[in-house]
Amino acid sequence: MEAIREVFPRALVQWEDFASRNAFAILDRYRDRVLSFNDDIEGTGAVVVAGIRSALRHVGRRLEEERIVFFGAGASGAGSALAVRRALRAASVAERDLGAHVVCLDSKGLLLRDRPGVEGEKLTVAADPALVREWNVARRDAIGLADVVRNFHPTVLVGASGQRGAFSEAIIREMHRGCPRPIILPISNPTDNAEAVPSAILSWTDGAAVVGTGSPFPPVSLHGVTHHIGQGNNALIFPGVGLGAIAVDARRLTESAFEAAGNAVFEYAGVSGRPGEPIYPPLAKLRDVSVRVALAVATALIEAGAAPSLTRDEIEARVRSIVWEPVYRPYRKA
Repeated sequence: MEAIREVFPRALVQWEDFASRNAFAILDRYRDRVLSFNDDIEGTGAVVVAGIRSALRHVGRRLEEERIVFFGAGASGAGSALAVRRALRAASVAERDLGAHVVCLDSKGLLLRDRPGVEGEKLTVAADPALVREWNVARRDAIGLADVVRNFHPTVLVGASGQRGAFSEAIIREMHRGCPRPIILPISNPTDNAEAVPSAILSWTDGAAVVGTGSPFPPVSLHGVTHHIGQGNNALIFPGVGLGAIAVDARRLTESAFEAAGNAVFEYAGVSGRPGEPIYPPLAKLRDVSVRVALAVATALIEAGAAPSLTRDEIEARVRSIVWEPVYRPYRKA
């Protein structure tokens, strides 16, 4: 990293695929020294928040009303939970109340602050033990997903565990009993690692669920409605983040930049509430999405004092000047 800073001082470094503990530690170590970000933590967080907001517009609810469960607390799961907590703060939810809106499970069950060995980002997203005091659970030291769904009554369920089939029929039906329009996002990829497939989720909820995934899935037809499954791919976020940061000579990437990136994706999706519409933009529109994200990120960085001041017109000119255009010369068989 020191060599990169010396030889390529204007480069942007994108961290990817580190073990959870290393991912957060490395990001914290270098984020203010080298222009860099971790896509698993920050990119996934932005795309998950965008998907949840789109789904909420679809069902007519507000973020501050939701109870959100993250199944998986690695880099992507914990990073997304932290991003949702920031979005809740922005929606005027008090710090002391965040734990009543967002809970996380890892391989050992529900994260609680009094669990031995919980530290770092997991401690930040761990719930107050008082939350579960009146819960009816089999084991207090290992509260599983079924226990959480039965007692917490989530309205949003996000899968970031990589555990195929973890969202069973029993769990989804129990969630639906407590929420007429559940939002379910099995974002683990590749496809074989998805916690549940959209066709099953929609069947188990009689078409009431709003579904987004991390991998591509075909549309699902049920009761005369064709449900188009939006793919929450980080490609909706990271190219635009890099483009926007480089275009304005950013010195560092801020939390506000990723909030702006997620908001750009949310706005581009343009969810109207029409039955079956996807909650994410199609990847076929990725070039357009990336430019929108870049403009939003660049503006946020300047407003945060993390990049030199530029006008809106100057920002757009810089962004568009470095977008690669794949123009090829014609050729013929010799």
